[in-house]
Amino acid sequence: MQTQPIIRMLGAAEETATSEDLIRDFEAALGLYGFGAYLLLRHGGEGTAALAGKCFAAPEALNASLPDPVLQQLRTARGGFRIRDALSAAKRTRKPRGEPAGTSAMRWCEGYVFPIHTGRGFAGSLALGGNTMLTTLDLALFDAAARLLFRSFSDAVSDGLPAAFTLTRRESEVLDCLAAGLTSNEIGKVMKISTHTVDWYVNGLQDKFEARNRHHLVALAFRLGMIG
Repeated sequence: MQTQPIIRMLGAAEETATSEDLIRDFEAALGLYGFGAYLLLRHGGEGTAALAGKCFAAPEALNASLPDPVLQQLRTARGGFRIRDALSAAKRTRKPRGEPAGTSAMRWCEGYVFPIHTGRGFAGSLALGGNTMLTTLDLALFDAAARLLFRSFSDAVSDGLPAAFTLTRRESEVLDCLAAGLTSNEIGKVMKISTHTVDWYVNGLQDKFEARNRHHLVALAFRLGMIG
């Protein structure tokens, strides 16, 4: 049964499996499914970086890139989706001039992509290249496999609550006030501190959570269960 290697790989998470063990089981499953390539990416402020990948159909290395419409949908998708659907939804897709047939950009016209989210938001993706059609069970298995591989290969990602996210009493009070929709001036009045001090706390919280702005900070705090 083609799902067995992935199920075995997911079960290995409870043991001391190495990244190499996980990749071996993952690639075994891909071969049974008929996918010809895969690419595990980390997305962040520094750009996109390939964590793992392989092309079974050709010897050349995969390019760490996906079509723009796919990247755009990845940032908002909550589960895996077909690459063709993302390309079809785009008004127009452009083929880069001078790009020969058979390169990685062409290879990603068929297959699936799975977004990977952590407590800090969208963090990575797993792309599978090939004409295979996945069932609902298959999508769920690959979605779980994507998260497992990402945790194994990316030292910077953790689905738990990092020590850096431990908040002081004052920080927790400011966060609760932000979640209630209060402005800096209103928070200052509630906490009996200056607006400047409130902004100092907010800036510190944004740095700690690596949040883009106040709204992003509150969203991350909700996702981590730090505010109700």
